Amino acid sequence: MGQVVMSEEARGRDLGALKGHNQRVVADAIRRSPGGISRTQIAELTGLTPQSVGNIVRPLMQQGLVIEAGRSSSGGKPRVLLTLNPAGSYTVGVHLDPQQLEIVLFDLSGEAVDRTVRPTPRSEQPQKVIDAIARRIQRQLDQAGIGRDLVCGVGLAVPGPIDLARGIMIDPPLMPSWRNVSIRQMLEERLNIPVVMEKDVLAAALGELWLTRAPEPPSFVFVYLGTGTGLAFAQAGRVMRGRTGNSGEIGHIMSSRPAEICPHCGGTHVGLSLSPYEWVREGQLAGILPDLGYSAGRRRIEEHAAMLVARAAAGEPEARSVMEPIAFSLAQLASVASDLLDLDEVVLGGPYWVELAEWMTPLVQRSVNELTVLHSVRPVRVRSSIRAEDVGAVGAASLAMESFFLTA
Repeated sequence: MGQVVMSEEARGRDLGALKGHNQRVVADAIRRSPGGISRTQIAELTGLTPQSVGNIVRPLMQQGLVIEAGRSSSGGKPRVLLTLNPAGSYTVGVHLDPQQLEIVLFDLSGEAVDRTVRPTPRSEQPQKVIDAIARRIQRQLDQAGIGRDLVCGVGLAVPGPIDLARGIMIDPPLMPSWRNVSIRQMLEERLNIPVVMEKDVLAAALGELWLTRAPEPPSFVFVYLGTGTGLAFAQAGRVMRGRTGNSGEIGHIMSSRPAEICPHCGGTHVGLSLSPYEWVREGQLAGILPDLGYSAGRRRIEEHAAMLVARAAAGEPEARSVMEPIAFSLAQLASVASDLLDLDEVVLGGPYWVELAEWMTPLVQRSVNELTVLHSVRPVRVRSSIRAEDVGAVGAASLAMESFFLTA
């Protein structure tokens, strides 16, 4: 076989990609050590040589992104400790949900500076909603006294399916007017700030990884409970995106839980049985919610679903009797996913999960124990997301920050 000769241009691209990758790894090692970390410790943690670490850290310090955080006092020669400069740069995480728009401003250390949650603007013209998102981001920056020049990127979490390469929302089922919308480019043009995009449930899994400070790269099944239900897998610290970046579409997995018949597949499935619409319907059948009629809009249904969740969280027996079967449906979904990839942790998150978490987690755990085939080989732990309420926005922001360090 003949020798492959790499062009200077290709070699430059490869070296640039390697530099960006190593820079991202070093920045993440520093971020995960809030008390500070020495250059030697970074080298030991990342496997890079001390010289490589020094070459990466030096320009980051010159740019004001990394600063000294004192010296170690563990005996021997004290070492300079490094930390990310919180005010060195900022990222914005945006989670666009059919019902809820969430925007979170983060400093470079990953701490939330400001968070706003509003109902998603109702408009059949996506460009008007994108304009509203851009205005709200600018308002947050103005209120925090942060110039756009200090924002290294915006991360955008949106419902799938998406065209990840082109930044397009293809045909989100619950947002019919958003078909083939080039949302990434449109928001980037309005803000003049780099924008990266991810499917919402995958962004949630990325957020969980970003927030986790475990010594070993975590593996888990992430179940997202919001306006829609999604599933994501993280294995050895990496989210499994699939070939097109659209993994996690679980709507048509069959469910044993009673629900209305799907007009497309003729069965009952997760997409229906775990939807807020179904909770409201069952609440109406149980006589604890008023009959909204067939003409009720999605927002009205969402309001009543939130009311039902709040009543169940407050301990109302009738509301809990309607909501408790959801625990079994979640456990069915989680146990199948856990067995499929031999994972031993299930993480539950999303806006609807926040109020359910405290009393429903034990119910899901109990059902998972009963349903998981491989439970006797490796016990499966069920827990709530570290920040269940805004983990999608966290993940989107983390993606923007990683993209920044890859190219800085």
